[in-house]
Amino acid sequence: MRSIGVSNLDVYVTGRCNYKCEYCYGEQDCAPDMSLQTYQRALDFATYIGAKNIQMCGGEPLVCKNFK
Repeated sequence: MRSIGVSNLDVYVTGRCNYKCEYCYGEQDCAPDMSLQTYQRALDFATYIGAKNIQMCGGEPLVCKNFK
């Protein structure tokens, strides 16, 4: 495995959310969800370059159809 100094990776899963919090900007300019294959390639690459911690974040990752 090759390391180029990347230890943490934040994966923005989706901008969609099932809550409507006043302070949230979640659905503003929301890009379409990536395919599961695209996420897999990104996570494989992150592992390849040495990322040890991967955080799934976004609006609400569990509303993304690819992660059910």
